[in-house]
Amino acid sequence: MKITEKISGQSFTVYAIYWARDKTYFYYFPARSGGLSSIAEDEMEITDPTIGNDFEYVRTGEIFSGFFHKYLIREKLLDDLLDHDPVAYKKFVSLLGREP
Repeated sequence: MKITEKISGQSFTVYAIYWARDKTYFYYFPARSGGLSSIAEDEMEITDPTIGNDFEYVRTGEIFSGFFHKYLIREKLLDDLLDHDPVAYKKFVSLLGREP
């Protein structure tokens, strides 16, 4: 899935789509960030709606569920990438075989 941020016009690949309460959010890697950032659906436009087969559905509680890239879940990298941990980022890049 690809999105474009409305303010900057920059395009990004989505690595998770999640719902918290009644709002939809997307996780992506901003350029040269070394970690995941979140953006709300009203701050971006979807330019490619396909998510492919690398995603898994996860429900973590009553108020949080979504589709996450398999490496974020299977390798337990989500929290570390949200904290911009450089070791987790290197591992994710290695698993993907490219920069996100």
